[in-house]
Amino acid sequence: MSDRKFRALEKETRAAVGKLAAGYNAAAQRLGVAVSAWIKRHGSKYGTVRVTITSKSYFVVVSNRIPYARAQCLHHLAESAAWIQENKFERRMD
Repeated sequence: MSDRKFRALEKETRAAVGKLAAGYNAAAQRLGVAVSAWIKRHGSKYGTVRVTITSKSYFVVVSNRIPYARAQCLHHLAESAAWIQENKFERRMD
C-alpha cells in the first residue's frame, strides 16, 4: 500500500472513530466530562442521556445512536467501563 493510500485510509478511519465516540457527547456535556476536540466537533446529535435522581437512587441512561456502534461491540465496552467505575465507587463506600 502506498503512503498516500495509507494516509487516506488513516484519515477516514480516524473520522469514523471520532463520530463513533461522538455518540457519547450528549452524556459528556450533561455530566460535565471533558471531551477531546476531535470528538466534540461531531456534535451531540448522535446520542442521548437521561439522568434520574430520587431520594434513594441515581440512574444515568446513555444511548449512542451511531449505526455502526453495535457492530463495533461498543455496548459491551461501555458496560465494562460502567461496571469498573461502579466497583471502584463501592470500594470507597463503607
